[in-house]
Amino acid sequence: MFKSRFSRILASGALAGAGVVAFAVPSGAAASGIACKSMTGNITGNVTLKKCTGNTGKASKPLPATALASGGTITWKNNKTTTVKLKVKQGPGTKCKVGDTEYDASGKVTKDTTGSVAKGAKTVAKVCVTPAGAITLLPGTQATIG
Repeated sequence: MFKSRFSRILASGALAGAGVVAFAVPSGAAASGIACKSMTGNITGNVTLKKCTGNTGKASKPLPATALASGGTITWKNNKTTTVKLKVKQGPGTKCKVGDTEYDASGKVTKDTTGSVAKGAKTVAKVCVTPAGAITLLPGTQATIG
């Protein structure tokens, strides 16, 4: 049931009316990127990115799991934001636990206020979803933005 629901969420497409807003890294500042070593949550609720680098406050605030389907705005603990547009496909699942399903998300940054990433930076996350709907990062991977 959860796998079907997640598949429907993933198939829902891009956020309606999502606009692309330009962001420039301040002159002389190098965008270093954001990497998060942990993700927790459930497909029927919220997910949280944790152990993050960059100007994030080290974690995100909880965000709707549906944001993983097509993208959305990540609000970080320090109240800065990063907006991404994502495409998700089912992955091979070879590193997820038996019975879990792998989903691979990739996309681009459309807006950022952290100063850690530039507009157009690549975003990648690979997750495992349990039959109960729990979401975690694929073992040995990080969610990377930029």
